[in-house]
Amino acid sequence: MYTRLPVWAPSPVPDPLFREVPKAVETHEIREIVAGYARVAEHCAAGGFDGVELQCSHRGAR
Repeated sequence: MYTRLPVWAPSPVPDPLFREVPKAVETHEIREIVAGYARVAEHCAAGGFDGVELQCSHRGAR
């Protein structure tokens, strides 16, 4: 279950279940994330999809 890939998150609060410590994203990385979502939406539109659903319900421990 451990990918050993960096986990991006709003803060470096560890995940109690998987015990991974995320890296808090920086401003330039937020821009990269937004650009990635825009790129996927463009691909979906080009593929004839009517819409895109984002699942943003996951959150870490407080």
